[in-house]
Amino acid sequence: MNIARPPLAIIAASLFAGFSLTGLAQAQPAPGPEGSPEGAWRSQIHWIPMTDAAANHHLLQARICRPPSDMPARVVIIAHGTFPNNKKTVPGHCSAEAIRWFLDRGFIVVSALRRGYGATGGDWAEGIAHKPGDDYFRPGLETARDIAATVDYATALPFAQSRAAVVIGHSGAVGARSHTTRSRIRA
Repeated sequence: MNIARPPLAIIAASLFAGFSLTGLAQAQPAPGPEGSPEGAWRSQIHWIPMTDAAANHHLLQARICRPPSDMPARVVIIAHGTFPNNKKTVPGHCSAEAIRWFLDRGFIVVSALRRGYGATGGDWAEGIAHKPGDDYFRPGLETARDIAATVDYATALPFAQSRAAVVIGHSGAVGARSHTTRSRIRA
């Protein structure tokens, strides 16, 4: 009877490990679009690849909303602010007022979540406590990396104008804009 138990334990452990690994594989998205565009604004989740300062690879979750025309359009990146409840954040919806303003004017709108926010997950790359003496330089550069990866990804889409992008935002996005803009102007 003791002889039968080890094989059952091994089988049970193998099944558990197999299900766990399958769950991990399914939880890891692939770079690029997810599913098909939906609705009047062709809303679609995309996973944007980016590499941090330590050469680690990440995927940033973004919602891309597109105007009705099939002509290549200008791109606007709406960068979210830095706030404490970052794990519950979702990319902006196409029906949001600011997003609709740009869609109504023919822009593709990209609302991406930086590292540490919502489904993008991972460590909070900005890592600041918003108190006197905080180092905003390093977190600003990390924010700029995420935003620059988003600009590069969005302007490479087949339905986007490759040299026509605008980045808007507030809070954490403000310091990153000048770094992102300078890197795009040099290109």
